[in-house]
Amino acid sequence: MSFLTDHKKKLEDLRTALQSSNRMDLKRRANGGNTLLFVYPPEEEADYLALIKEEFSDAYFIDVAKLFVEAIDSTGWETFKEAFHAYENDLNKLFNNKDDNCLFNLIIKEIQTSLKNNKLPFIIRSGALQGTEIRNLNIMEHKVVLEANLPLVFFYPAILKNNELFYLNDHPASRYRCDIIN
Repeated sequence: MSFLTDHKKKLEDLRTALQSSNRMDLKRRANGGNTLLFVYPPEEEADYLALIKEEFSDAYFIDVAKLFVEAIDSTGWETFKEAFHAYENDLNKLFNNKDDNCLFNLIIKEIQTSLKNNKLPFIIRSGALQGTEIRNLNIMEHKVVLEANLPLVFFYPAILKNNELFYLNDHPASRYRCDIIN
């Protein structure tokens, strides 16, 4: 399917899933979750980002790549580099810890900000999570997301092969706690 044909169907599916009348169905289909995983081929990310920002201009876009840089800047490059080497066998200690400025907490704070402002949270450029040991499921199962009055839309560069989802075309990905828009 071409990008133009494919994107029209995906956008319509997303709009339908986001309608308030379909929110209870989302929780049922997502095993109690509150997330829509918007799946697209990684090589088409720029096209989909441009499209979604135009079509959902009133949404709150949470750019994981920018938050990644913010997390590094908060400690300084040298400190980050030392910590990275110290925790290279358990990067979760670096990217998902009690520090307010770790990447995971920055993402959750941005979701909270969007919800506080009654804006639909869209996580974009999630490929920046690669190598951090933060998984989509960690975010989708956080109580802020599960208890939110609005669903989280997670832009997810992946492909579906034999009914299995592969993040960045490589790593098997969880479909738990979310509904897939593919």
